[in-house]
Amino acid sequence: MMNFDFHMHSVYSDGSSTVEEIFKIARGIDLKAIAVTDHDTVLGLEDVDKFSREYRIPFVPGIEFTAFEDEMKFHVLGYGIDFTSQELIDYSKDILDKLNRKSREQIELMQENGIEIPEEEFFAEGQGGPLYRAKLLKVLSRHGYVVEEEIMNSLNRFFGKDAPYYVEDGFKYPDFSHVVRLIKENGGVVVLAHPGKIKKKNEK
Repeated sequence: MMNFDFHMHSVYSDGSSTVEEIFKIARGIDLKAIAVTDHDTVLGLEDVDKFSREYRIPFVPGIEFTAFEDEMKFHVLGYGIDFTSQELIDYSKDILDKLNRKSREQIELMQENGIEIPEEEFFAEGQGGPLYRAKLLKVLSRHGYVVEEEIMNSLNRFFGKDAPYYVEDGFKYPDFSHVVRLIKENGGVVVLAHPGKIKKKNEK
């Protein structure tokens, strides 16, 4: 049986592994092809292309868009996209810039609360991607504010809706039709990600 993994994230979004580390792991477990589908960005796919050739593991260029519609935030995968598309590169840079602005607000809140960690150290943890909550907590763990093994359990305590360092996105992600257009007009195939998790607010 041939093994594939077509839904992985790198440090360019909320993953903890660099692109090269992903390929090392893929080779170690004998994956025959992969797709790195980072959230709302194609900026890591140049690295994916490079290491695909170096490790001789084929890849499908992909992205996992965030869509917002009818008060729901959900994810849409695009496979086979043209990752050199200027439209997708500009979109990726715009989302990264917006998320970085949000992160700066979160860091300012922490600094105002006596957490004296320079902004530069947080952004270094991003390694080219945005500072999702787990990355912020990884830096806090190095300074003793949280135990590293408890990072995932501490997300809501630090950054949840009622937590001291919660900051709204400050922008809206595109609706589903816009995401579908972005994928199709840039050569991709649309796949709804984990549809069982799509729920309206307050819906159980």
